[in-house]
Amino acid sequence: MSRLTLKIVSSTLFSIDISGKTDTLGQSLRTALEYAYYRMNNPLALPVWMPTPRNLKFHQAKQTLDRLVLEIIQSRRQNSTEKNDLLSMLLAAQDEETGEKMSDRQLQDEVITLINAGYETTATALAWTWYLIGTHPDVMVKIQEEIQTVLNGNNPTVEKLSQLQYTRCVFDESSRLCPIGLGLPRVALEDDEIKGYFIPKGTIFNIAQYFIFRHPEFWDHPEQFDPDRFLPEKVKQRPKFAFFPFGAGQHICIGKNLALMESITILAAIMDRFHIELVPHQSIEIDPRFSLRPKYGIKVRVRKRY
Repeated sequence: MSRLTLKIVSSTLFSIDISGKTDTLGQSLRTALEYAYYRMNNPLALPVWMPTPRNLKFHQAKQTLDRLVLEIIQSRRQNSTEKNDLLSMLLAAQDEETGEKMSDRQLQDEVITLINAGYETTATALAWTWYLIGTHPDVMVKIQEEIQTVLNGNNPTVEKLSQLQYTRCVFDESSRLCPIGLGLPRVALEDDEIKGYFIPKGTIFNIAQYFIFRHPEFWDHPEQFDPDRFLPEKVKQRPKFAFFPFGAGQHICIGKNLALMESITILAAIMDRFHIELVPHQSIEIDPRFSLRPKYGIKVRVRKRY
């Protein structure tokens, strides 16, 4: 899933395929994110500039990321051919007052953010979805029946995605049980009180998606995998913010629509052609550092349907 999502995000956003660098890029991203998580939870940690083993490992990962991304940017600057992708839009963007364009450093930061959002998180969400489909053969049968009816042997298209209602329900239910983020950090703009707890202005707090998505006040039998709970008539019965895997409000994930389109397309294309079987006796553990990743991955066997 990592190689596939990296191929998709790099082709879509930058018109190139960098999936061959999945191992290098993925390891560097994970090292950087784990370091960020460590710094967030250890405010008294030694300064970044000190040559500790942890700091040196982070600097090496950052240099790898910067080098890979800078190559993409410089290659595009040297190639004047117009491309219809996000990088072209970023390169053409100008400050409304000064007319100044983005520097390589600014572009570098934007590109790294976009790669991380469309690659690692989507691959992780799909991995958990395959795990849940593999442990619920009845769901696999229903999703395959829907895909066969809607696609009729053809490749999934944008027009057909909206008709794959049950497939979307399966992905949403997977995102509920295994949300990519454990929570959303936010800052209190004013003094507030919630359930008797006083929250001073400026307090950094966490909106805990993992627990909200399993709260019995909003979900019947919250530990069960039940895609039907995301059928339209049932969604209407729940509060709007009982489920917000991409955040909400002004800071909702900018890549939400891309991630959903990408995920449903991948699910439909694979489930139409293959049966999924979990490899038995594998260790399934959560690695909660920064994102809710399966610690050892999810291993499956695929068998052709036709």
